[in-house]
Formats: sequence, C-alpha cells, structure tokens
Amino acid sequence: MDSQGYLDELRGLLRGLSKTEIEEAVSFYSEFISDAGITTRKEIETRLGTPKQLARKIMADHSVKMDDESEEKIRPAHKSSKMIWLITLVILSSPVTLGIGGGLLIALVAVILSMVILVVVLFAGLIVGMVGALYAGILLLFQSLNTGLFYMGIFLTTLGLLLILLPIIYWICRVVLQCTANFARYLYKKFGNRQESGERK
Repeated sequence: MDSQGYLDELRGLLRGLSKTEIEEAVSFYSEFISDAGITTRKEIETRLGTPKQLARKIMADHSVKMDDESEEKIRPAHKSSKMIWLITLVILSSPVTLGIGGGLLIALVAVILSMVILVVVLFAGLIVGMVGALYAGILLLFQSLNTGLFYMGIFLTTLGLLLILLPIIYWICRVVLQCTANFARYLYKKFGNRQESGERK
C-alpha cells in the first residue's frame, strides 16, 4: 500500500523526536491520508510533499512548539541555531515559500555570515599583531631597552583589548543568534500558515 510505505519512510526520518511524538505524528498523517481519501503516493506527495519535506516540517513545528513553551527561559545558543537551520530547511524545501521566505533567509544568512567573517578577521588581526609585538619586543629588548619595552607595551595593550572584546563579542553573537532564531520562527509561522491555508483551498 502506497500510504503505508510513505508513512514508514516518514517514521524513519523523524529520528530527532521521542517515540511517542513520532507515533503521534505518523498517526495524525495516517488519519489525514485516510480521511482525505488519498490512495496513491503521487497524490500524497502532492498534498503533503515528500516524506523528507514533511519530516522537516514536523521537526520545525516541534522546534517552534518547544521554543514557545520555553519562552520565559533563556535558550542555549545551540538550540536556537538548531531551530534556525530546521526552519531554513523547511522554508527552502517548500516551493510555495521559496521565493519570499527563501530570499529573506538567504539575505539574513548572508548578513550573519559576513558578520562572522568580520569578527574572525578582527580577532585574527589582533592575535597576529599581538604575537608580532611580543616577538619584536623580546628581540629588541636586548638591543634597545626603550624600543623593546614599547613593543611589549603594544603586546600587553593588544592582549587587554582582546580580553575586553571577547565577552562583548560573545554577548553580541548570542543576541544576534537569538534575534535570528526569533525572525526565523516568525517567517516560519507566517509562511507556514499561508501555505497551510493554501493547501486547505
């Protein structure tokens, strides 16, 4: 039976959920398929998408639901980033939302990626400058005391700047990641609801 094969494939793709959640999801879509009177796999995929697309949607729904339930708590950064990627996969895998949602997410990912590259280059420059100043300071310390101390001072200043910037950059990264997670959740809810209302028609 086509629907059973589809549901078995879906069950295999929902590895991140608990057994109870997997069975609830599979049971829900099994009822949906039987109530709609869908018999062939092609009809199922027309209504629900491929098992992989549906699994991504279920995982994103689960992630958003869990995120909404823990709204008062501070979410760890790795959970926010996991939710962002799940929602990105769902939006990009759906042909209906690819145009608008995909464009917004691609722009958002490009901005975040450019910020990450900027931070990495900044820290790499500080570290290279710090190591260069230390090396020059040690070499010149025995030839010219004042010049050697000057470079050692540059080393210590750069080290202090690095130690001051680390917590600030960490805090900024957490805020950007949380804002991105909230924006991705907003996009998912907005375009997910639009897609569901389109399917009902």
